[in-house]
This record gives sequence, C-alpha cells and structure tokens, in this order.
Amino acid sequence: MGQSGRAEQLLAGAGEALHAQLDHLDDAMTKLLLDRIPALPGDGPMVRSLRASVRGNLLAAIRIFRDGEPVEDMTVPEVAREYARSLAQRGASPTALIRAYRVGQQLALDRGDRAPGGHAGGNCAGDPAVDHAQLRLYRFDQRAGDGGVPGRA
Repeated sequence: MGQSGRAEQLLAGAGEALHAQLDHLDDAMTKLLLDRIPALPGDGPMVRSLRASVRGNLLAAIRIFRDGEPVEDMTVPEVAREYARSLAQRGASPTALIRAYRVGQQLALDRGDRAPGGHAGGNCAGDPAVDHAQLRLYRFDQRAGDGGVPGRA
C-alpha cells in the first residue's frame, strides 16, 4: 500500500474515532475552547452556538476523513458561519476564532492518534503517510477557518 492509501486509511480511522466520540468530543472541545480562549463569550446563547459550531465542524471533518469527501468540496457549516457572525457583531477579534480552529485541530489530532492504526505513544516523525494525513487535516483547518471568519471567505 502506498503512502496515499495508508494516509487515507489513517484518516478513515481518525474519522471513525471522531464519530464514535462525537457527543463527548463536542462538549469537551467547547469547554476547552472557552477555557483556553478568554475572548470567546461564555454566556448561555453563545456557548450553545459555539457547541453547535464545534459539532458542525467535527461532522464536516468526519465526512472528509472517514468518508473521503475532498477538502476542496467542503463548505463551512452554516452553524459555524452563524457563530462567526455573532462573534463579529459582539466586536470579538477574528484572532479568537482563528485560535479556536487551531486548538480544535490539535485536539482532533490528539484524538485521531488514539484511533486504531494511529500513532499514540509512538514516534511518527518522518512517516510519509502521517505527514500526508496531517497535511490534509491542515488543509481542512485552513478552509474551515478562512470560511468561518468574516472577511476571510
């Protein structure tokens, strides 16, 4: 199996792991984002909107990783756009939203590493398949972040 095929296998495993943990993960990621990024509003309606945005982006990532949907065909979930608009209307810095995507990406990478066939606890530095998979995750993150930040789409 070539590096591309192995990368797709790793991504499919990561996508399956994300799907299996979806209910826990969207809640944990929402709490993590609020803890790490003080600029994100913590009132009830905004927290619910953030959680919906997180879930929408996780579902998009699952479609890309597990189901093989091309990153280029990805559209930012409407709930993520709504959250970004709400942040902008409150005068929040776009940097807070961009940082949220980066924190979310790291958490997804950490969870994906624990998937069957992942590299949890192992040294994956220099593994071409892992590099390919991480590049695809980065492209997803860039596309989602650019599409979700007002003025960057």
